[in-house]
Amino acid sequence: MIIPSLRYSDARSMIDWLCIAFGFERGLVVDGDDGRIRHAELSYGDGQVMLGSAGDGDPPRGGHIYVVVSDPDAHCARARREGAEIVSEVADQDYGGRLYSAKDPEGHLWHFGSYDPRDPGNGRLDYDEDDAKGVIELRIAGRVTADRFEQVVERMEAFLGRHETVRIIEVVESFDGIDLSLLFDDVLFSLRHMRRFTHIAVVTDLGWIERMTNAAAVVLPAKVRVFPLDSLDEARAWIAR
Repeated sequence: MIIPSLRYSDARSMIDWLCIAFGFERGLVVDGDDGRIRHAELSYGDGQVMLGSAGDGDPPRGGHIYVVVSDPDAHCARARREGAEIVSEVADQDYGGRLYSAKDPEGHLWHFGSYDPRDPGNGRLDYDEDDAKGVIELRIAGRVTADRFEQVVERMEAFLGRHETVRIIEVVESFDGIDLSLLFDDVLFSLRHMRRFTHIAVVTDLGWIERMTNAAAVVLPAKVRVFPLDSLDEARAWIAR
């Protein structure tokens, strides 16, 4: 568990504000002899943040804090109502879930979103493209959802419309499957564009993914190579040849 620790010039008032505006619950609060807050613990669900009064020589404010919330839209409305500065409005995120960002009265930046990185069913399918090199880079972690799959396919179709041939890097950190409703669509997409892919680099430490890739390389028209996760730069160099 990683617990953020913050320092405030008026920690006592900030404890009340964080509970009212962001929905934290007050835990242990330790007062100092000088009237300052020596240490305080606030909780939100299974998460926690520690804070205290700023002392001489404390570093300036910095860093960000992300908090998982079930309903970012309602949470944002509450924070706005209580005077939080909304830095970015609630929006869907490419990696899944919805998120907004806000500053507290002393300038600390907070992010509140529904994406829970601890949930094994909350997978990621990241997409990046380089038009100059004709390269698509995908990063997979967890389970691939229908919404994200459709977004990526749409962007890949547009990319293929601009390039006669394409090179792909697939970084597979973990893989918990794909929604069954997408399996047929995935096969059709691969068959339709199979001869457009000239190079495929698979970057993973998963043995079964490596074995499947090497077996598929026998029948695929593309040049295929597997790299370990710590060799992503090497894979990118190979793709660029």
